[in-house]
Amino acid sequence: MKNLLQYAKQLSPNCREATWFYSRSLDGAVPLSARLGTRIHLLLCKRCRRYSRQTLFLRAACRRIQNSRPPKPHFAMPAEMRSSLQARLRQEMEKM
Repeated sequence: MKNLLQYAKQLSPNCREATWFYSRSLDGAVPLSARLGTRIHLLLCKRCRRYSRQTLFLRAACRRIQNSRPPKPHFAMPAEMRSSLQARLRQEMEKM
């Protein structure tokens, strides 16, 4: 068992390489040896597993934001209020 763990560590990239390979694997093709080494590394390294979960969470959140439509306003500003506000803003801008 100890020999197997040592062999797995030899195949595994370091943390910097593993996170780089992991990020690249989400966006495109990564060589099979790099994918396997990264998988082994994720099994052995708690911090890199956390990084992978956070990366997946952020990726999903960005996709949700990208696919969502902006909310419609709950009310329309009355024309009288809008013109009054615009006039006040013009007055303030002239003072500057």
